[in-house]
Amino acid sequence: MIHKIAALHGGQTNDSRFGVRMKGEGSYAEIIADQMALARRRFLVGRSVPKFNTDLYYQMKDPQLRLF
Repeated sequence: MIHKIAALHGGQTNDSRFGVRMKGEGSYAEIIADQMALARRRFLVGRSVPKFNTDLYYQMKDPQLRLF
C-alpha cells in the first residue's frame, strides 16, 4: 500500500507542492479521479450538497472559549 502512495507522489510518500499534494499524479491518481467522476455521474446527478449547518457549532463554541 505504501508503494501506491509513493507512486502518486513521484516515488516519495510525501509531496509538499501546493495543488499536487492533495491530488497526486500518475496512473493511480488518474484511476481514482476516473472512479470518482463515474460515481458522481451515476449517483449524484440532480442532487446538491446540503448547506452546512453551523448553528450547533456556534452554540457550543462560547462555553469552550470561556475556559481560556
